[in-house]
Amino acid sequence: MKKGLLAAALLLTAGRLAAWGGSPLTWLDGTQPWDTTPAKEADVQVLGGGGDGQGRAGLATQLGILDELQASGQWFKPLDGAPATGEADLRLREPDFYDWRPAFSAYGRAPFARGAWSAWGGLSAAMEPFDTGLAANAEVGDGGRLRLRLALWTPYLVQTLRLGGEASWLDAAPEAYTPQVLFNGPGDISLQAGLRLDAQGGAPLWTARLSYQLFQNP
Repeated sequence: MKKGLLAAALLLTAGRLAAWGGSPLTWLDGTQPWDTTPAKEADVQVLGGGGDGQGRAGLATQLGILDELQASGQWFKPLDGAPATGEADLRLREPDFYDWRPAFSAYGRAPFARGAWSAWGGLSAAMEPFDTGLAANAEVGDGGRLRLRLALWTPYLVQTLRLGGEASWLDAAPEAYTPQVLFNGPGDISLQAGLRLDAQGGAPLWTARLSYQLFQNP
C-alpha cells in the first residue's frame, strides 16, 4: 500500500509540459484558440461547476479529425434535475502557427440550452508573444447578434502553472469576465479552474475541468 502511494506521489510530481507555439490549451468560457488536438488524438474531460445555487457535472472531449480540422463538445447536467446544457464545435485552422503574424482559424459553434440548439460562426486570431497565449474571437449568430472575446494565458509561472483570463462583449455591451488557473500535471493530465463573473450582475459561476489526452499520434 505504501509503495503504491509513493509511486502515485512520484507520478504527480514528475514530468513537465511546457508551452509551445499554437498551444492546445483552451479557455473555460468559450474563447476559441487556433489549435486543440492533433489528428487521431482525443482529449477527454470531466467537468464540474456551480455557484448559482446548484451544482453541475458534465463530460467533454476534443477530437483531432485532421491536423487542421478539429471538433469538440461538452455536456453539463445540473444536479438538481434542471435541463442539461451543451455545445458542439468544429474548427478549421491554418496549417502553421506563425511568429510574425496572428494565426487564424474559422469555427462554428452549436450551443444547446433550454431544450433548443442555436448556431454561431466566427473567426479566431491567436498569437504567443513572450511565451504568453493571446486570442481574439469575433462571431455572429443567434439572430444576428455579435459577440467579441479576448483571452490571455500568462507565461508559465513555475514549470506547470499559468494564469489566464477571458472577457466577452455581446452586441457591444460587456458580458462576462473569467479569471482562471491551469495546472499541467505529469504526462497528459491537466486541471483547470475558473470563475465566470457576469458583467450584468448575475451570480458568479465556477467551473473546473480535469483533462487527459488519449490516443497519442506519434
